[in-house]
Amino acid sequence: MTLALLQHQLHLLAGKLQFVGQHSFWKVWLVITGVFLVCAIWLFRPSTLPPVRWTRSSSRNIRVTRAGTVALFLLTLLLMGYGAMILVGEDFAAYDNAQFTEFSARGVDFPPQIWIEGGRFYPLALQQFNVVGHFTRNIAGYHALQIAQLFLLTLVLLALDEQTSLTWRCILAAMVLVQPSVAANFSGLIFQECDVMLWLAGMVLSIKLFGQTPSTWFAVTAALSAQIALYYKEPVFILLLVFVTARILLRLRLPGGLPKAWLNAETRLDLFIAAEALVFAAYYAIVMTSGTTLRYIHDRRSSFSTVFHDYLRMDWLVWIFVVFTFVRLYRVWRGRTAPALLWDGLACGGVAYFGVFLGIRLVGVYLLAPVDMIAVLYLGRFLYLEWAEMKTVVRAAAAVTAALVLCQNVDRSAFQVLERKWFIQQKRLIAAEIWERHQRDPEHVVKVYFPFSSL
Repeated sequence: MTLALLQHQLHLLAGKLQFVGQHSFWKVWLVITGVFLVCAIWLFRPSTLPPVRWTRSSSRNIRVTRAGTVALFLLTLLLMGYGAMILVGEDFAAYDNAQFTEFSARGVDFPPQIWIEGGRFYPLALQQFNVVGHFTRNIAGYHALQIAQLFLLTLVLLALDEQTSLTWRCILAAMVLVQPSVAANFSGLIFQECDVMLWLAGMVLSIKLFGQTPSTWFAVTAALSAQIALYYKEPVFILLLVFVTARILLRLRLPGGLPKAWLNAETRLDLFIAAEALVFAAYYAIVMTSGTTLRYIHDRRSSFSTVFHDYLRMDWLVWIFVVFTFVRLYRVWRGRTAPALLWDGLACGGVAYFGVFLGIRLVGVYLLAPVDMIAVLYLGRFLYLEWAEMKTVVRAAAAVTAALVLCQNVDRSAFQVLERKWFIQQKRLIAAEIWERHQRDPEHVVKVYFPFSSL
């Protein structure tokens, strides 16, 4: 009898927690975020951090050369063209954009995106458009936010790796922009991967700066960026957990071993980010305690062979990235090369993120945008640093592979953008025709039948 009563009480408690977690998300999330920020300020207060040692960066990377200036100018032109491409021919008529005309574009705020039956928990998605909707209902205003995010992301990418030249950083940033997954995210409004990319890049930059100059501000910025990224897409917690775990394990390969690693301020920051990821996982588990059928995954999953074939066909870069990461990690573990904690850890997180979609068997060109960003930066970095030591045959193979991947990306990105613009235009023409007929004869009821459409 006591056991049955205890089970009943636990069931009631789980139900209350689920209700609060779903219907009072903003209160719960702000409390969690506030607690994490206070803890970060206390754990990484100046008295707990090592003294700052200012070092002079390589003059080669600080001096702006003529080639760097030209590359920066061309990248700016690319960004301007990218922004114009996003705006041309846009309307709230693209795939799934009807939700904007039901909510934000009508002055109704998007609720936190929590779908218990489908197993989806990405509550921060689309919330930025609630703010935009208070200032403008024009499609250009909505896309202006995407364009601003694109420019900000590019600036962060340019600041991430001081070991490469400005010219090479501009090339890598351009390579990120022409990825089909990235083009799909920033040309549309409904995808959360572009938000994940921005906050993930901000977190990585903050961690890098914290490693160079231990500061409370950098630790807090890294923690806040991670906390926000987690609630934009569910698998991000896997990426962050693997990222920080790999950094801790790789740190054991450095001189000093385990004792020094655990006393390291960077290790404490890694553990702090891991705690944020675990709290997210717990929050997700509480909200999905009952009533979920994971319908979203079940309705969209394919066979493993289909998923493998589709990703192999649409994204060569991600497979090259996976193979290179495993080869490099093997060399690091055998002591043949020194680990790069930030980049190798990030690569491990990217591989794990890709593995999630392989595991749940979901295919989508837009899904791998964070992985593609990591892949470009990771492969590009080591291609630049190891180019001088490569044999002629290896250089030729790397150059040909890079050229083939670039051609595939440009081709698929152009096709995606043109297909999207054509789709929007056709829907606008259909709507205009229906409206014109209604204006000519308001009393006549027009029935429209689309036998081959699922939209």
